[in-house]
Amino acid sequence: MPMGIALFGWTNKEGFFLIDCYPESMKAYLDEETVMRIGSLHRMRNLDPNFITINFPNYKIASFFSGMKTSKFIISPNFTIVLLLELAENPYKYSMILPTASKEILQSLSGDKQRFDTRIARIPDVLAAIGTGFKPLLPKVFNDIMNDQIKVDALSIEELLKQEGYSVQELSETEKKIQELQDQLKEKDGVIEMLQKMLTQKAEESGGGDFGPSIKDYTNTIELLQRQLSQEKRARLNAVEQVQQLEAKLDRFPLLENKIKEVQEIIQQKDQEIVRLNEQIKTLEEEIQNVRLHGVSSSEVPIRDTPGRSRFIPL
Repeated sequence: MPMGIALFGWTNKEGFFLIDCYPESMKAYLDEETVMRIGSLHRMRNLDPNFITINFPNYKIASFFSGMKTSKFIISPNFTIVLLLELAENPYKYSMILPTASKEILQSLSGDKQRFDTRIARIPDVLAAIGTGFKPLLPKVFNDIMNDQIKVDALSIEELLKQEGYSVQELSETEKKIQELQDQLKEKDGVIEMLQKMLTQKAEESGGGDFGPSIKDYTNTIELLQRQLSQEKRARLNAVEQVQQLEAKLDRFPLLENKIKEVQEIIQQKDQEIVRLNEQIKTLEEEIQNVRLHGVSSSEVPIRDTPGRSRFIPL
């Protein structure tokens, strides 16, 4: 069952905004972020008139967008009529009912279509231009929908475009191309501003809500991954340095082998010198022993000083 109905406007500067709703209690369901989300989904789907549905935790919505002024539109461009529904309701049953019912509201907003340009206007400009004629129509249209008075005459969006649709005024081919490019730039700027505003709002939140994790969570995750990537890069550089050091040591192994051979040769020479000295010591000990046994005169005991030479000293 429908719970209420709401009317959104749009400007290039502020994005989508709530104009009015019925009953008044529906404002509790339509904060600025929700309004921006519904409107942005319309814009991202199609700039022509379109119908969407969204499921929220406590309610559903069926929503009709009248189309952009720079594209096709029905009666009055850049307005959205939203029907709030209970969770048990099927929103798709209003895909023809809501656009048809919205005709009466859009006709009260249109007037002279050149009164304002939503691409350069601000919210006060839009509100001043549309007046208050729509206010009694919101409860009327809502009651018509509740009482199934629209169902018999319901038309599709395509059929409404044939009856009530408008497109940009006729221009020369060159003017059309220039106007098309200018409009595309303005529209893209508007979408960018709108999405940036949504991202900023999400970044200020600590929880995820219906959008999933907050932008702050995504930012923190990205920063964590960047730190991990930096650590991995440092670890890889350290590993490369270690490999280079090992390769340098391997390159020095032949030099070390030569050095070891030289040291081994020196040790071998020293061993030979030790053997020769031990033999000299042994010879001297034997001569000393002979002197003690036979009483050789001290003047006859040869004391070896260096190989091949001797001198006599008293005992």
